[in-house]
Amino acid sequence: MALNLVKSVYNNEFRTSQNLAFLASCIGQKITVTTEFFHEDITIITTDNKFIFYPTQGQVNSLDTNRVIYIEDSSYFLNTQVGDTLDITPFGFGSTIRTVTDVIDGNAVRVDGAVFPTPDDTYTSGYIANITPLTGLRFAHNFLQSGYNFINQVDGQYQGYQIGTISALNTSPQILEKLGLKTWQFSNANTYIEGTGFTLSNQQGFELTSTVIVSPLFLIGEYDNLLLGIKPSYFDANKCLNYIQKIEVGKSLNNPNGLIELLQPTNQSNTGWFNEVYNGGVTKYSISSLVIKRLSDNVIVDQLQLNERMEVVITITNPTLPFSVGNSKCIFGFNILPDNESQVTNNGRTQDINYCFDSKLITANNIYVNGDLFGNPHQIIEQLKAEKVGSNLVVTAIIEPLSSSLAIIKETAERRYNFWVIVENHALTNALCDTTNLLAQVSYFNEVLTTIDLIDAETKFVQHAYSDFVDGVDVLESFPVDDISAQTNFSIDFTGRELEGIAIQSVKNTIKLTHATESDIILETFTANTSTFAIVGNQAQNIDFTQDRVFKVNESDKKTISISRDFANDLGNVRQYKAVFPFMNRWEYWVKLLGLTASPTGIFDNTKPNNGINQYWERLSNVSGWDVVFETEFEILQNGELFSQTFQKPFTLFNYEANTEWTNNSIKTYDVATNTELLFNTNKLIQGYTDTKVIATFTKTTGMLPVISDVAIVIWIETFEKGGISDIRRASSEYANFQTFFKTTVSKSNIGNVYKGECLIDFTKIPNNQKFTIYARLYEKNGAVVDTFYIINELNEIFTDGLGNQIIYLQ
Repeated sequence: MALNLVKSVYNNEFRTSQNLAFLASCIGQKITVTTEFFHEDITIITTDNKFIFYPTQGQVNSLDTNRVIYIEDSSYFLNTQVGDTLDITPFGFGSTIRTVTDVIDGNAVRVDGAVFPTPDDTYTSGYIANITPLTGLRFAHNFLQSGYNFINQVDGQYQGYQIGTISALNTSPQILEKLGLKTWQFSNANTYIEGTGFTLSNQQGFELTSTVIVSPLFLIGEYDNLLLGIKPSYFDANKCLNYIQKIEVGKSLNNPNGLIELLQPTNQSNTGWFNEVYNGGVTKYSISSLVIKRLSDNVIVDQLQLNERMEVVITITNPTLPFSVGNSKCIFGFNILPDNESQVTNNGRTQDINYCFDSKLITANNIYVNGDLFGNPHQIIEQLKAEKVGSNLVVTAIIEPLSSSLAIIKETAERRYNFWVIVENHALTNALCDTTNLLAQVSYFNEVLTTIDLIDAETKFVQHAYSDFVDGVDVLESFPVDDISAQTNFSIDFTGRELEGIAIQSVKNTIKLTHATESDIILETFTANTSTFAIVGNQAQNIDFTQDRVFKVNESDKKTISISRDFANDLGNVRQYKAVFPFMNRWEYWVKLLGLTASPTGIFDNTKPNNGINQYWERLSNVSGWDVVFETEFEILQNGELFSQTFQKPFTLFNYEANTEWTNNSIKTYDVATNTELLFNTNKLIQGYTDTKVIATFTKTTGMLPVISDVAIVIWIETFEKGGISDIRRASSEYANFQTFFKTTVSKSNIGNVYKGECLIDFTKIPNNQKFTIYARLYEKNGAVVDTFYIINELNEIFTDGLGNQIIYLQ
């Protein structure tokens, strides 16, 4: 008894008849899987598997054997049941169709019809086949990176179907019933079965067709990575979602006897995430322009707005592909990005409804077509078109969520979405196809409420030597490796708003590059969820949020992100808050800047590490046309409506040794015992067997000389091109050491106009066999800020001093 796979073929919206033997697709694409299979329950009569009509009583466990058939295969009749239909065809006898009236054992059954005339009538060729019609089918499928289960990743439900009326003779499609909760299901993706007849009189044939969406579209917790262009683990390098399926058939849906299973768990797929050709392939497609317009007043905006009819225009380029009128096709798609389980689990809605998923295949003919949900309460896409403009493909979509979609979008404060376009070269063969899903935008819906300026806020930058808002500066001039806290005092006036349920849902701090004609480049961002903090006295939330950053420092304002109530400064109904966001002016040229889908103007430079797309902020901010800003965005709930309010503060970044008032600056290392500078030729050393003294010297050549108490000096050390913000260590004249490579804090002194900072490197704490970089920074507390860095560059090799003691050699 067996369920046999004939073939499985895969097609998609672009290529509806390609009939690939494996799945090649990308996230969000609708695919069709057609599986042809047949059931055969047969045993072959041979000299080693003899068949007997009317066996003797000694051969079977029955006194009445004149309607008994016997086969030497002791397992064949084990799953046979009374009522089954058998095709009995011993060669030399002919064929007879009989119904089983009694199952005697695994070797013998009694059948209906005329008695067999000749006792012990034995045959050594032919076959017996159970041709009882199958009527029950169960089916399950899934997309998994590895393993074998049918549990949906979104809601944890089993993805199962069933039907109890299949027939190999019924060639009309029958839709299978979807089982379990709706939240794993797509309402526009069904599975149906049709019969393909009997083959060789005993093989019952079927064809199962399943329409599925390559998913999950998005899982809760993936938003920050999606924003940065970081793939989920199941789409990571050399990994992708494989399509697996299981088919079970039986004589009836609820009869477990003789249930037969067909597994297809190992057919490797080639499925891609965003901005790649299938899985991991380099795409030549890119989005050169994205314009979003509010149609009520034709104003260009940055993101979609709720309760507005919006036009999205996406320009797609491919330098090697001439898009073709009437031939080039694309799929525009949209879905929201849920932020809590209630949006996607056990809520009585299908997965496409929960995600407000809407997509449409269009042809480059400059003709508007309605979205698939046009006029439906769940509509997202009203109309859309594609056209060839010059050498580009321009996709225009009119987006207007209607009532049901609006309600779902507004269920939570995090009203996030993405939209995308799937493209391919129609002229390429299946083997060379370049299907790519281009992620066009990941963002929050914007919604303008009556109280546009609900929050008043002021941000100051507090530098290394200080920790309080009053010591912060409005105009920050920062140098690489600076540790800074952006402190924002903000307030809400509750006068007349006491019953509006005003609650800050989140506070998002972002450092980014801005440009007049380019999209922002996110350098760092962090969102603090404040929605769980209770409203006290029908007014202000008692917010008390803290989360440490990875920095190896101890004082709170340079390490801990915080948002808190400032009760002491409340004034009547004006409630005060304070937000602190520590950051470092990043210098890691070796660290790639993630999240860019294209190279913005001036940023790309193939003479720089990572082609200039790295975390060296000073260079990025000084590329012509680009400015660096600190942004605080508040997500606020008011009268049940969510909106955002944003504040920006620009600052300026300078390179090492940019202050011309201080010259002849240096960092040198010394042997503690002999006070001899550690050099090998002209190369600087750190000792690996004893402590090393580090002296940073700064010479004031112009301007007034500060008294030593008005100077702060900090010295940093990191493993060369490995440390970065998570592992650089600090010694300071202002703070105690913390998880550092230094034995002492920085002692400071001056002789005339020469200022010196000195500390010891603890040889027991620095990692062995590493290269290091050392930086030094001097601050004038009550004068112009000065910053000098002298870089001790890379470790080239390890020397010994002849006594077997290790010396770390630096160039």
